[in-house]
Amino acid sequence: MPQRALVCPSCGRLNSERETTCFSCGARLPGPLQRSVTRLLGTALGEHHRMTKVLAGLCAVPFVLMLSSGGQSLMGSPQVSQVLKFGGFTPPLVELEPWRLLAAVFVHFGALHFGMNLLALLDLGRFVELRLGSARMVIVFIAAGVFGFAASWVWYEATQQYALTAGASGGIFGLMGAVVAEALARRDPQWKERLLHAVAGAVLISLIVNANNAAHAGGFATGALLGYLFAKESRPWRRTRWLGLVAGGCLLASAAAIALSVRSPVWQEVRKMELQRGD
Repeated sequence: MPQRALVCPSCGRLNSERETTCFSCGARLPGPLQRSVTRLLGTALGEHHRMTKVLAGLCAVPFVLMLSSGGQSLMGSPQVSQVLKFGGFTPPLVELEPWRLLAAVFVHFGALHFGMNLLALLDLGRFVELRLGSARMVIVFIAAGVFGFAASWVWYEATQQYALTAGASGGIFGLMGAVVAEALARRDPQWKERLLHAVAGAVLISLIVNANNAAHAGGFATGALLGYLFAKESRPWRRTRWLGLVAGGCLLASAAAIALSVRSPVWQEVRKMELQRGD
């Protein structure tokens, strides 16, 4: 019976199906269960940019649920209770429910906000996933989103602003930062051009919507730091397996954070007040 060749996920070399580690780089090869899961994901998500599609799906779920529940119209703004239901927050709420710093990354204020961020995520996510790998892209996006909102929380508390905030733009700016830092780390002269594009994008977004600039700045700095460190790894295949576990944990934590927000009594109390006002 002919043996199938296994492609090493770290270096791309072919190995015998019986091998457990790559003969070339020494990385551990996926076992039968992992190969089955990978084939299943390949069928469902396609062969390329899978994790970018997963993140886009996580952003789409709250938006679709808000539409289906009548909490917002397609082109209108959502009710405050609906934004809070899926993870949006105001600064005082973070101390009570800190998981909202993560859940808010996947919540948006209407079709324009969602559409702009979705297009940017698909564009930048695919590029970073190609350059740094799927797990590292997920880590950059989610870490930048969380630390971006943490920066905005500190800024809002310091300036006594208590606006409702949410959205994937902190994570997207993290991807921008990773794109710039990856080029800088590899001494690619295009890093200046990429930085200019990132600045132009930030200015454009600020002109179109009421942007959370503190989250953008915090996300960009986080993404730039991680992108630089990932690009400078000497033997990245040695960390591929455990970084994949970290990325998987980040995705599970994101889903859990959204679920915790849905179960929170806070949005239900706000909804009662909206109904009393006739909203």
